[in-house]
Amino acid sequence: MLGPDQHDSEMSEYELIRQENIARQNELLRSLGLVAADPANAGKERTKPKTASKQAKKRKAANELKPPALPTRSSRRSRPLDEPLLQLDGSDSKPVAVAVDGSGAVSVTAGFSDPVPVRSGNVRTAGVIDFTRDSDDDEDRSSRSAIIESLMNANKLDSKPLKRETKSSHYINLKSPIEGSVKITREMVFAIAVHPSVDTMLSLVGDKLGNLSLWDISATLERNKSRAVEGEEVEPVVCSFKPFKKPISKIVFQHDKLSKVFMSSYDGSLRLMDLETKQFSDLFIHPAEFEMISHFDMCQNSNLLWISDGSGGATLLDTRESNSKPAVIHQLSEKKINTIHVNPANPNYIAVAGLERSVKIFDIRRLNVKEKSGNEESDGEDGIVEPLLSLEHRLSVNSAYWDPLGKDIISTSFDDTLGLMKDVLNKKGAGVIRIRHNNQTGRWVQKFKAVWRGQESVYSMTQGYSAKDSAIVVGNMQRSVDLYSGESGSQIAQLVDASLTAIPAVNVFHPTLNMIVSGNASGRMNVWL
Repeated sequence: MLGPDQHDSEMSEYELIRQENIARQNELLRSLGLVAADPANAGKERTKPKTASKQAKKRKAANELKPPALPTRSSRRSRPLDEPLLQLDGSDSKPVAVAVDGSGAVSVTAGFSDPVPVRSGNVRTAGVIDFTRDSDDDEDRSSRSAIIESLMNANKLDSKPLKRETKSSHYINLKSPIEGSVKITREMVFAIAVHPSVDTMLSLVGDKLGNLSLWDISATLERNKSRAVEGEEVEPVVCSFKPFKKPISKIVFQHDKLSKVFMSSYDGSLRLMDLETKQFSDLFIHPAEFEMISHFDMCQNSNLLWISDGSGGATLLDTRESNSKPAVIHQLSEKKINTIHVNPANPNYIAVAGLERSVKIFDIRRLNVKEKSGNEESDGEDGIVEPLLSLEHRLSVNSAYWDPLGKDIISTSFDDTLGLMKDVLNKKGAGVIRIRHNNQTGRWVQKFKAVWRGQESVYSMTQGYSAKDSAIVVGNMQRSVDLYSGESGSQIAQLVDASLTAIPAVNVFHPTLNMIVSGNASGRMNVWL
C-alpha cells in the first residue's frame, strides 16, 4: 500500500501531465479562432442550459391544437341514484330513472318508443339509425335492397313446421355444397340467426366488431353452381351494417313478426332491426357504466325479454311498456352470465349459465335473495338470488339451453363435457348424461355452445317435434361439426369437409329444414345440406 507522500507525488505528476494536455488543446483552439477552455475550470462538470424537453414541446403543441373542452365524463357509480342519465339530444325528453330497492334489485326505465340514454362508458351511436346512413356506395346499396327485399318476401310466406317424420338420422348424410367457405363478416363470427323460410335461405350474422351481415344463402348457392372455373372461390351475396361498436352477442327473429329482429351487444345495448321501416332503434341500454349484455332470450309472446349481463345480473324487459314502469335487474350470479334461456313450455323457469361453474334454474315467481353467511340477512345491495336448482360443472359453463319441449337442458363447459340434463324439473326422474367433448377453444376461436334442433323456432314447430328425434349440434376442434342425440347423448354424425381450413365454432340449425349453418373465427361461413 502506498503512503500519503507517495500518493501525493504520483497525483501531482498526473495533474502536471493533464495540465500540459489542456494547454496544448487550448493553443490549438486559439489558433483556429475558437474560444479556449478556462484551465481553472477544466475538469469541472459542465451544466447544460435548461431547455424544454422534447416531451414538453410535444405537450405544448398538442395543447395548442386541442379542441374546446367537452363536459367531463364521470362514473354513474359516484353520482346520486336519483340523478338522470344523459339524454340523446339534450332535449326536454323524460329522464331515465335508476333506483335500488330494498331487495337489491336495480330499476332502470327504458321503453320501446321512448328516448333512450347514451351511456358515457361505451361511445356508440344511439337512437334510430337508417339502413343506408353508413354507406354511400351505389353497388352496396343495391345489394342491400335486394337482400332486404328477399327477407321481406320470405316473411310473407307461411313457414312450414318440421315434419314429424324428420329424424335425427337424416343429418348423417349432410354435405357442404360450397368448397371451403365464404367470407361473410369482417371479423370472428359471434352470433347467427337463420330465417325459417323454406323457399329462400337467409341468415343474419354478427361479428366481433359489431358488424351485422345479411347473407342470402340461396343466391350464394346459385352462384356456386354456375362457377366457370372449378375450385374458384364463390363470391357470396351479402350486405353489411354497423349497428354496434362491440361484439354482437345474440340475434333473434321476433316469433310472431319476422320483419323485426332483436340483437344485443357487448357495448351494453339491445336493439331492434325493423325491416319494414329499414331502421335500427334502441330498446334497452344497461344503466351500469361499461357493462355488457352477454345474452338475452325471448318469451313466447315476443314482448318479454330476459337480458343477462357481465356482472351476473338479469333484466326482464317488456317492450310494450313506456318509461312509467322501470325494468328490474336481478342479481342471479356473482360472476358473468354467458347465456340465459327461457323454458319454452313454461316461461316461469329460466336457465342461467356462466363463470360460476354451474347451470342455475330459477323460478321467476320466487326470486328470493340469499341470506349472508352467519345467518345475517342480505341488505339487498349485493344479495344474490337463490336458484331453484343448481347443476354443477368443474369449470365455467359456456352455455345452457332448454330443449324445445322444455324438459331437458344441454350445457357446454370448459371441463370438456357436454351436460345432457334429463327431465330437469322432475325431482325423481332427473339425471345427467356426461358427454366427453374437447371444448378448449382458446383465445382465437369462439367458445363452443351446443344448441338444440328447433331451439329458436320452437313456437312454430312444437307439434312436429319429437324427443326421440331430437338432435344437438356443436363445433369440433378437428375442423368438423359434431351431432348428438338429444335422447341418449350418443353421437349421430360428424360432418367433415376436407376443404375446411378453420374450426366451425358457431353452429345453428335451420328452423324448418334439415340444414346447419356454421361460422368460424375469420368471419367465413358454410352450410351443410
